[in-house]
Amino acid sequence: MLHDYGPPVRSKTITIFEGADGCGKSTAARKYGMLTNARYVHFGNEPSIDIRYLAKLYMDAMMPALLGYQDVVLDRCWLSETPYANAYRRGKHRLDPADYRMLERVALRCGAVVVWCQPPIDVMLENFGADGREEYLPSKEKLLEVQQSYMAATTQLPSITYDYTATSFTRGLCTVLESLRYPRHLAYVASAGSLRPSIVLVGDSFANHNNFDSIYQYPLVSFKKTGCSYWLAKLLEDADIPEARLFWVNADQDLRVIPPCQHIFALGELASKHLTYLGISHQLVNHPQHHKRFCSSDPYRLIEMIQQVLSREAL
Repeated sequence: MLHDYGPPVRSKTITIFEGADGCGKSTAARKYGMLTNARYVHFGNEPSIDIRYLAKLYMDAMMPALLGYQDVVLDRCWLSETPYANAYRRGKHRLDPADYRMLERVALRCGAVVVWCQPPIDVMLENFGADGREEYLPSKEKLLEVQQSYMAATTQLPSITYDYTATSFTRGLCTVLESLRYPRHLAYVASAGSLRPSIVLVGDSFANHNNFDSIYQYPLVSFKKTGCSYWLAKLLEDADIPEARLFWVNADQDLRVIPPCQHIFALGELASKHLTYLGISHQLVNHPQHHKRFCSSDPYRLIEMIQQVLSREAL
């Protein structure tokens, strides 16, 4: 029995509104927050933040939803980093693809959805600087540059495109967003990824806390650049393996939450022992920390094994 005081609580939802200046993003995000009683969190350009802790800032903003307390609306998130890097920060990228991947792995836990706010470009240009608006970008030319970058942006999360000049933000649109969400995880288990996975990855236990991470930890998610979590995230990104096909949990959690899946990989001996004790069939691979430290010159077998599973499913 998981609790003796009622049904287990699930994580709350995360809804992300993204787009260039003048796209109606903040208005839509606030309206959605009011309709759903969600916590509204606005991210500006954050010019003074120490970039080493930027990923932690985004993690902390999601925490009420991750822990099952309250739905969260993000007015901008890590997805704005790339479009604004060239136009506003002289090409300086404060996050990299491995950071994005780990943030979205955790956001998937809450059924996160992205709303790309993209009205006609002439509307955005008209809105730029209108009525004394304070703009982050110095010119309309930079706005066009940002918008083009947004048009090419991708995410691991389900998404829709929204044009406020064509559709007002109503409860009907809220229902559409709900239909896109992946199932939400149980709040008391520190799992991540998708509950509809092709592959389950069971890690060991959480490492010691460091300054780059939130106090609440999730499996193989750490923004310390020298750690095995970052190393593995980069390997997965380079191999173009979708996070939405993976479910992550550590062996020190309640492994009864593992969703039905034919392909379960134990990352290390301790995880394998836990799975064996529960009678869960699995395959054993090196823990990423062990491989990174002692076998770094060899390919990490897990990547090839995941690719093989996904290739067979695609046939």
